[in-house]
Amino acid sequence: MIYAVRFILLLVLTTFSATLVTSHKADALTQEGAFGSVAISAPNNAFRAQWLGALAEHADAIFLGDCQTGELCESPMFKSLSHVFEALASKSPLEKLQTVNAAVNHAIIYTTDKNQYGVEDYWALARETLASGRGDCEDIAILKIWMLRAAGFAAEALTLVVVKEQARDLHHAVLVVRLGGLNLVLDNLTGAVKPDTQIASYQPVVSFSTQGSWIHGFRRPVLVARAN
Repeated sequence: MIYAVRFILLLVLTTFSATLVTSHKADALTQEGAFGSVAISAPNNAFRAQWLGALAEHADAIFLGDCQTGELCESPMFKSLSHVFEALASKSPLEKLQTVNAAVNHAIIYTTDKNQYGVEDYWALARETLASGRGDCEDIAILKIWMLRAAGFAAEALTLVVVKEQARDLHHAVLVVRLGGLNLVLDNLTGAVKPDTQIASYQPVVSFSTQGSWIHGFRRPVLVARAN
């Protein structure tokens, strides 16, 4: 859900992400980011190792028949989400997003990493989140990623975005899915799936996908001095 303390290091390392990006300096290392931002390539950010560990799990296989026996496969949590996954086949892409968002939000109980794992920050594997039935906001987003990957969504369309919730000055993680030219936000705080343009309170800080990792800034117009 929402957390603040563990992002202090990240914010120190990426302070300039809050700086406005001058439009004429955009180059091959930048791209359009979620929430109206500019995404700047940042391969060495503080959480990249944990993200790569989550990617290496290839947990889409769990929902595609790899999970046959064992405690996880027999758990009520996995069986419930498996039934949800099986029903996705007949749904439109938007309906799949809405269904996965609502189902995972309902299934996983929000718990801080400190309470669950005894550390300030831990990005749980999907199998760990399924086994415990608990997780924080990035754990929930990662589980959604693997369900959607199994449902046929392209890896490059799915981005985990750490945002600053400006109203409360706290940090949070959401899943952003590129669909039909829109950035649709899957958030464990709500069952509604909305375009990022409808969520003014979130300012992106850092994001992760199979294409890399980025920090985020915002464009400002270039002021041209007039000759006297």
